[in-house]
Amino acid sequence: MVRPRDTVQVIEERVGALARSVYTRSSISTHVGTTKQEVQQVKAYVDVVLSELLEIA
Repeated sequence: MVRPRDTVQVIEERVGALARSVYTRSSISTHVGTTKQEVQQVKAYVDVVLSELLEIA
């Protein structure tokens, strides 16, 4: 049986990993040439992360 506490912990870990990944990719894009499509994808990820962290829709 999966406990709610365990589920919340997994979700928090995954959101944290996504946030770190987006930060790392954004940081790399700052210093290396990046296509418009890639920038738009990173922006979409940033929007998702911020919406989750700030609890906005």
